[in-house]
Amino acid sequence: MSTERLRTLFDETAGPDVLGPPGIDLDAVIGRERGARTRRRVFAVGGATLAVAALALALPTVLTGAVTGAAIPGGPGTRAADPAASAAPTGTPTASPGPRGREEVAGALTAVLGTRIRELLPAATFVPLTEQAGRAGALQVFPSQAIAFKAGADIADSGGTSTLSILIMPQDAPAEHRSCPRDVSLSDAPEWNCTWSTPADGSLVLESSAPAAAGIVAHEVVVYRAGYMVLVKSANYGYNSVQQGKNMPRPAPQRATPAVDVAIARDLADRLSLAL
Repeated sequence: MSTERLRTLFDETAGPDVLGPPGIDLDAVIGRERGARTRRRVFAVGGATLAVAALALALPTVLTGAVTGAAIPGGPGTRAADPAASAAPTGTPTASPGPRGREEVAGALTAVLGTRIRELLPAATFVPLTEQAGRAGALQVFPSQAIAFKAGADIADSGGTSTLSILIMPQDAPAEHRSCPRDVSLSDAPEWNCTWSTPADGSLVLESSAPAAAGIVAHEVVVYRAGYMVLVKSANYGYNSVQQGKNMPRPAPQRATPAVDVAIARDLADRLSLAL
């Protein structure tokens, strides 16, 4: 077999389009082939032809081992070459997309929340909560602690001021519907009025409202979907106007009902859970 024929065979069986940058010294291969050809002259013509053919057929395997790092068959620690690696396309490889980072998730949730609530409450003004100062603007979803996301705002419109807060975190739906939530800061009643529902999409929804007490009206909607819980809370007073801490006076109502009622809270919780 001539030098040019061997080079042609190399190009046909293991060219750069198949294996990427060459991983073997072709001149050395050709030199060894010339030596072997000289030694094979003592054998019959048929035997010599068979030996050259065997070398030619072995070249793709040898070259694959050189490029992928696999051991050449028959050597110590032999392992099979990776067919996928030997068939890798040329060009710079691109990393496959992995799970979204927390900041990316927060940005996507912020876009959903900001767009939707402005559609539902076009005349409202949204003010950042004081507890989020330096961390997030009004309606901006931000990572909280290790696994959760939060958002919130005071909402002002012609009806007065109310507040909205949102908590999102990984949590499976409860196997049994637990009792309604209780918030003694808003109501002296032991439980809120609540209903559980299971929409056809497989989510689980809790809608609840605090019994009226001293003019305070508050709502909560929780949507459990795909391993996440989205909690949307609203009340008919401004969070920023309330004294924070233990044993503080109960907040006074600043609006007849929250701007975010149960229906709006359900809409927001649904959309946020689908954006995760």
